Amino acid sequence: MCWCIREKSLFFSDAPLFNIMGNVIQKLLDNVKDGEIIQLPVGEYMGPFYIRRPCKLIGNKTTLWTEKGSVLNITANGVSLEGMRVETTGDLQALEDISIECGQYSFSAYNVGISGNVGGDNLENVWDFPKSVDLGKFTSGKENTFYIEVFANNKATVTSKIDGIYIEPRNIKKGINKICIKTDKLRNRTCIFGEILIESKFIRRIYVSGQALESVQEKKDECLYSSKSEIKRTEKNIISENIPKIELVDQTYIPDGNSLIMPVVEESCNEEVKAESIISLQKGQRIGLKENDSELRIVVEHQVVGNVSVDPYLFLVDERDKVKTDNDLIFFGNNTTPNQSIEVFELEGNKTETSIKINKVESWINKIIFVFSIYQSSKKKVDFSRVKWTKIRICSDVSTYEIYIDDIKDGQSMIPFEIYKYKGLWKLRVVSSELHSDIEKICETYGVNVD
Repeated sequence: MCWCIREKSLFFSDAPLFNIMGNVIQKLLDNVKDGEIIQLPVGEYMGPFYIRRPCKLIGNKTTLWTEKGSVLNITANGVSLEGMRVETTGDLQALEDISIECGQYSFSAYNVGISGNVGGDNLENVWDFPKSVDLGKFTSGKENTFYIEVFANNKATVTSKIDGIYIEPRNIKKGINKICIKTDKLRNRTCIFGEILIESKFIRRIYVSGQALESVQEKKDECLYSSKSEIKRTEKNIISENIPKIELVDQTYIPDGNSLIMPVVEESCNEEVKAESIISLQKGQRIGLKENDSELRIVVEHQVVGNVSVDPYLFLVDERDKVKTDNDLIFFGNNTTPNQSIEVFELEGNKTETSIKINKVESWINKIIFVFSIYQSSKKKVDFSRVKWTKIRICSDVSTYEIYIDDIKDGQSMIPFEIYKYKGLWKLRVVSSELHSDIEKICETYGVNVD
């Protein structure tokens, strides 16, 4: 028998959407019979998950994840995994962060990407490589060379489809390997963004970004990562914390042609915010906010059809995803916290601006959940099919990010992104999920009393 999960048949209840779907997946795993197949839907779902019987799990651009600990725990022989990502979002070198824990049990995997270690498989256990590398700004019109050191616990192949980038060697052995990244003679202002794949039994990804400029020096054999986890950091070359959790198409943006991935844009939130470029964020992507980011300014614009208003709601929640008091909901009717660390303002048209002074956010707040909801959606019987697109620009002290959402076709509300604390540091995760509930129901979910 084959079990299929249809995501759109589930509605918002008393937990975030990815929690609900995670619970549904675990219930299927608990009731699966020997040899049955479970087909997972598109999307990302928070674990941990436990597989206790021999079965086959087939993904469809599916990501299973946890912030820490093990994601998939296998306690039976004869388990098969196919077409999915299994990822921990913590430190890749942390031994307690396990993508798949199998103990003494054997299982098969095909087209399975992981971020984290594999417990119980001696050949796939502890690997050492960066999550992502930033080539920084390198000279245009000349070849530039960089290298990273990777500790592999098994033989593997190394590939990349990024235009203008060459990787050597193509095959690595068990032990420490030096992987060379060589750029072509790229045109001025060319931006690079894509991934290097390391394929053994599993697929591991290293995300690569950089920009060619005529005004900077040529890079020759520059070390980006050491196998002893000593990350080489300089002012112009930083190992980033961006961990996209979606399928990316490797692309290179060349001025005056081709497709745009990381455009160089002078525009920002306003004239006071200085940013050399706007970094586009995609659904499922997580970024770590810099320690010296003192304030976030978030400008949101909606393109709507007809007389439709989209209002913002910020839920300030603890580790249980619950508010402490009703005043922990920030919206137009309660637009600031008592210490003014978080404020929301209405601008002309369907535009809003939010200010978050990160250093002043109260210590008990574990997560800031952003929700957009259509005003009087139930009464007017309208949904997000009336919203053509939503553009979100997030300006920090050092960077500018942009989220563009145009694939929410129904639902009365949506969660565009959330800001959360992980090991004492603030991070941002793009959710971009529709909710089949009005704001009153969502308020009840997070513990806000609705009159």
